Amino acid sequence: MADRADYLARTLVSRLDRLRTTYTEDGRGAPDRRTRIETIEKVLAIELGVTDGATLSLIEAAAPSFPPFAPASSRDLAEFAEFLRRRLGAQLAAT
Repeated sequence: MADRADYLARTLVSRLDRLRTTYTEDGRGAPDRRTRIETIEKVLAIELGVTDGATLSLIEAAAPSFPPFAPASSRDLAEFAEFLRRRLGAQLAAT
């Protein structure tokens, strides 16, 4: 059964993939780390109220990466969701 961490994992991977696709289509290469963290912050600030820079950096580093225009594997999403459960347990429990 999908839970909030699964939803956030799918949402974050989707947003990061969209960001990377936009950059690739515009000929800008891959987005830099700061841009990826800002994208993650937009989601987590709204969903959980998380804006802590250290937490956002850890989540950005743990986010799965995959080739452009290729979907993330279900295993990658499950592992990322588990990481989010461990790292954001208190925030997830409060929602």
